[in-house]
Amino acid sequence: MVYLAVRQDQQRQGIGSAIMVKVILDFADYGEQIGLPLLILTPLNSKVAAFYESLGFERYRRGVGMFLPLQTAIDMREGLVGR
Repeated sequence: MVYLAVRQDQQRQGIGSAIMVKVILDFADYGEQIGLPLLILTPLNSKVAAFYESLGFERYRRGVGMFLPLQTAIDMREGLVGR
């Protein structure tokens, strides 16, 4: 995935979150199978970074990149399955 964008008049309706949750759950499945330790992305601005942080992504100590550890994705998957 190169970009995730939701049309401005459609934002704040859960569309972007739903897409990213699917990406995270797929990462949990495939990352576990093939040994991918992190899902990495670069947010375009601080508003977008806050969105990704709300989904469990962490900021690198330096730079603008963000990452989601595989274990965080697995924990999210387990939390959803347990509902």
